[in-house]
Formats: sequence, structure tokens, C-alpha cells
Amino acid sequence: MGTIYSKQERCHLAEINYSRALEINPQSSVILCHIGIVQHALKQTEKALKTFNVAIANNPKSPLCKFHRGSIYFALGRHAEALKELEELKEIVPKESLVYYLIGKVHKKLGNTDLALMHFSWATDLDPKGASSQIKEAFDPSIGRTTSSESPTSPAAEEFLADRRPGLQPEALNFGNLPDDSEDSF
Repeated sequence: MGTIYSKQERCHLAEINYSRALEINPQSSVILCHIGIVQHALKQTEKALKTFNVAIANNPKSPLCKFHRGSIYFALGRHAEALKELEELKEIVPKESLVYYLIGKVHKKLGNTDLALMHFSWATDLDPKGASSQIKEAFDPSIGRTTSSESPTSPAAEEFLADRRPGLQPEALNFGNLPDDSEDSF
């Protein structure tokens, strides 16, 4: 039910139902990750970070939790923490273009243009169809759009997925062939 409410953007009801699921399985990093996503959508950023911290403590290799925590750090301007999180994530999911794209955006914000270009290039190599226009926009916002607005919920995910997967919610990212969180299953 939490997933359905989340897809309907009824975040408060989603959080209630995810919390009920967490009562059944209190160690589930998957449920905690969904709660963190919903909390961030409700503009409860600090609460969401605490939730992601608990989820990652329960399962340190949870790629979705690490990605969302890194995205929040980026949105908050905590670029060093975002970069650390994303570099760890890159080791877990080395073929996920979205990770490289967000690392490129962090490096761009830090003024490391050469590292930004390198990571954007790797993102393009991993997903040639989805990355090219977003990477061009990262360096020249006037390309393709008249205004640039970064979403507080998941800036890189929404920009990157806009053309790549229309209608896909940031919480539904496909990190292909990830290890499942089987220890978290009911």
C-alpha cells in the first residue's frame, strides 16, 4: 500500500503504510529506504537522512539507500559527503550510469571540470541514449531548457531520467543486476 500511495504522490499516506510495514519487519533496510524517500518528498530532509543512516547501518551495501542519501547531500550542498557516498556506491554498482552522472554534477559544483567531464563521459558510455542531453545541459543550461530548476527530491535522477524513462519516479530507479536485499525480505 505504501508503494501505491507513493506512486500516487500521496506521501503522508505512504509514510504511514511504510511505518506499519516497518513494525512487522523493523530491520528492513528496503522499507527504511522507502520511508526516507517519502520523508524527503515531504521536505523532512534531516529526518530522511536519519532514516537513510539507519537503513545503511542495517545494510551497508544497499545501493538505493546510498544513492538517495548521496542525492540529498548534493541537494543540500554537502558536496564532499555526496562525493564520498557516490564513490562508495560506484564500487557497489560499477555499471550504473546515473551514479557517474551525479558524481559528474558534484565535481562540476566543486569546480573540478576535468573530473566532471570524465564522469559524464563514463555515464554516456554506460547509457548512450539517456545521458547526452543531460550532460550538455549540466554545462550549458540554455541547451534544451529556458530555465534550470533543481528538484529538491532527487535532482540528478529527475533530470537524467526525464528523456530516458518518461514517467519514472526517482524512487523507482533501476540499478540493474543489483544484489537483492534478501535478508530484508519478509
